[in-house]
Amino acid sequence: MILQNWWYTTLLGTDGVLQPPLRGHVQTDVAVVGAGMAGLSAAMRLMASGRRVTVLERNVCGGSSTGKSAGFLTPDSELELSQLMRRFGTEGARELWAVPVRGIELITGYVRRHDMQCDLVKQDSLFVGNSGSGRRDVQQEFEARRSLGFPQTLYPRGRVAAVLGTMNYTGGVRYPGTYGINALLYAQGIKRVLLANGVRVHESTEVRHIEGHTLHTHLGSVTADQIIVCADKLKPSFTPYARNVFHAQTFLSISEPLEERAVRRLFPEEPMQCWDTDLVYTYWRLTGDRRLLVGGGSALSTFALHAVTTPVGDREGHPALQGEVPLPQGPRVHPVLARPHRHDARPVPHGSPGRAGALGALRARLRRAAVGGVLRGFRRPARAGH
Repeated sequence: MILQNWWYTTLLGTDGVLQPPLRGHVQTDVAVVGAGMAGLSAAMRLMASGRRVTVLERNVCGGSSTGKSAGFLTPDSELELSQLMRRFGTEGARELWAVPVRGIELITGYVRRHDMQCDLVKQDSLFVGNSGSGRRDVQQEFEARRSLGFPQTLYPRGRVAAVLGTMNYTGGVRYPGTYGINALLYAQGIKRVLLANGVRVHESTEVRHIEGHTLHTHLGSVTADQIIVCADKLKPSFTPYARNVFHAQTFLSISEPLEERAVRRLFPEEPMQCWDTDLVYTYWRLTGDRRLLVGGGSALSTFALHAVTTPVGDREGHPALQGEVPLPQGPRVHPVLARPHRHDARPVPHGSPGRAGALGALRARLRRAAVGGVLRGFRRPARAGH
């Protein structure tokens, strides 16, 4: 097991050049804080407007939540379509679903238009059920999609093995129009497009605080007519709203490239991007070079306050590190851990984030068992000394 951020290694050998940090004072029309998927999309939209645009990123472009993600380009989110319909009604759900669908079209359009090499792979999505309640969740998702006229295929329990190579899931619903992507390489590709079109991009530039229309960084400042903040994990010194959210995380591992026979065993028909119905769900997909990505965690690790920055969170939070990575027997496959990659903002109703997170994790653990069997039904890899 290699503990590292795998995605960063994919930058080796590329023509990406680290942009220098902002020094001194700059005036601009629009300042964008954060160069993840949201900030870069905003900059791309502003690029053709004729206004002066400056992007500030404390890491490298895509180096935070975007570049640590599993790269699922799907309109699905923490809420399934059926849950959106219950909350917002049929038309409300349709409108909400259309927003990420349009986002996927924009992202894939940029990749093709600018010939970006970012491992964009077209893959259907497959939502699979665990246990009887999972079967009901899948059925509800199928009914929701059917009522909106969305394309889909329903797999009852007996047919799941035809596409996933296991009988242990209780059902699945599949839909097209989704992709996998190396989001870090994509972000670096967008950076190159912005620079070529006159947009100023400063990496290694942390915005410490905002005073009126002026952003103060650790080495300089920017005054802008308009300021767009596209960042998560904000510090209380930056905004008081930082105290109102709590970040959750899951943990991601990636295999060495698999042989085709191993791929066929995992995906008998064709590779798909998948996730299950558990509260802290397990998710997996195949990359373009035939590496298997597997993500997951437990209820406790997902809401643990310090799991983002400690190796304890990696070892205890990722079921793959408990020997559960669903790789077929055969040639050795060594998982490579990508550091915690998801940081979903969750409201804290009252009290400190630590208390809210601990109580939420405890309730979650009491409601449902923590994720422990990754991709149930697959044989564990043979253990061997390294």
